[in-house]
Formats: sequence, structure tokens, C-alpha cells
Amino acid sequence: MHVTHWLIGLAFYMVDSIAIWVEGMPTLLAGGVHTSPCAELRTTKLIVGLCFFVAASIVQNRAHARLASLTSYRIPPGKLFQYVLCPHYTAEVVIYICFAMLGAPRGSWLNVTMVAALIFVVSNLGVTAIGTRQWYVDQFGAVK
Repeated sequence: MHVTHWLIGLAFYMVDSIAIWVEGMPTLLAGGVHTSPCAELRTTKLIVGLCFFVAASIVQNRAHARLASLTSYRIPPGKLFQYVLCPHYTAEVVIYICFAMLGAPRGSWLNVTMVAALIFVVSNLGVTAIGTRQWYVDQFGAVK
């Protein structure tokens, strides 16, 4: 990874964190939301978001574990890499979609700040995936 890529990622997390606080500040200044936590647990958005978040987190963990277990440079074996070149990137995108859903204000399906973060993540990982694919082609030839 190039140092510029690392610095952009660091800046992204700092700016994203500040943006989330700024977006939530009116609710915090108004004394917060005073509803029963149990009422929130029954929403379809929460159930769907959490299920996809957990599933994507498991996929991402397994993909990273597979990559970490490689002893030489090669196309990783296994089901995850059989269908998607970078399943850990795909899972990361799904995780950010879940963040956008789970962080949405009442009455809305998506959090605007997290949608902006999702766009950045898709762009960043898309460029990285293109580089990964090119490296695979250069090292192992085109996939048939």
C-alpha cells in the first residue's frame, strides 16, 4: 500500500467521524431520543441491517483469514474467491450499506453521512480491486 493511500484512508475515518457527530448534534442538544430500546428492536430495518452486517462481517473475516494463511503468492483457494476476486472488499461494501441503514434517523431508511462514506468506500475499493485484478493477470494470466 502506498503511503498516500494510507493517508487518504486515515483522513476518511477522521472526517467521517466528525461528520457523524455534526449530523447527530441536534438530537444530542435536544436531550436525545427518549424511546424504549425495546421498541427499536422490532423494526424491520434493524433486523435486516443486523443480519446482513453479521453475515458480511463473517465473510470478511473468513476472506482475511484465507489471505493470511497463504504461504506463497497465488490466487486464494476456496469458495469465497471462486466467485468474487476480492470477497473482503465486497463484504466491506455490504458492511457500509448496513451502517447507512442502521444509522438512519427515524422515518428514513438511510443515513446521508454514511451514504457519502459508502460512496467513498466503493470508489476506493473499486480502484484497489482493479489493481488487484491486474496484478493477478500479470502474475497468473487471464482467468478463463
